[in-house]
Amino acid sequence: GRFLKFDADLPSLARCFFDGVVFHLVYEVLFHSSHRLLHTKFLYQHIHKLHHEFTDPVSIAAAYAHPIEHVFSNVLPALVSVALLRPHVASFVFFSMQGLYLTLIEHSGFELLGGPDDASYHNLHHEKFKCNYGALAFLDKLFGTYRN
Repeated sequence: GRFLKFDADLPSLARCFFDGVVFHLVYEVLFHSSHRLLHTKFLYQHIHKLHHEFTDPVSIAAAYAHPIEHVFSNVLPALVSVALLRPHVASFVFFSMQGLYLTLIEHSGFELLGGPDDASYHNLHHEKFKCNYGALAFLDKLFGTYRN
C-alpha cells in the first residue's frame, strides 16, 4: 500500500518498537497542539464544548466529540504519523489498539495504570479545562500546563 506495508513478513520487534515510539510521539505533539487550539474561545464554544459536557468523564465520553474535532484532533495526528513512518499494517493495528485502550482508560474514571497519564490526569482536564491537554503528560509538563 501507499502508506501501510502489507508484506507477508512481519516487522522485527525492534522495528515495531521504533514505529510505536515515533507514532506516539508524533501523535502526541499533534494531538496536544490541536487540543490546545480547541480550547481557544471560538473553537471551544463552537466545537470542543460538546466533548466537555462530561465534566466527570466515562469511557463512552472518549468518542463523544464534534465531527470536526474528531477529524482534526484524533484522526489527522494518526494519519500524519502513518504517512511519516509507513509502518507494517500489523504495527499500525497494534498501536491503534493501544491508543484506543489508553483513551478509554483516561476517560474511565479508574486509576488502572498508576502513572501520570491515568484517569485523574484527564479528569482534571475535564474539571479545570485549562490544563492537561495531552494524551500523555510529558508535553504538559514541558509547557507548564500539567496539573495533578
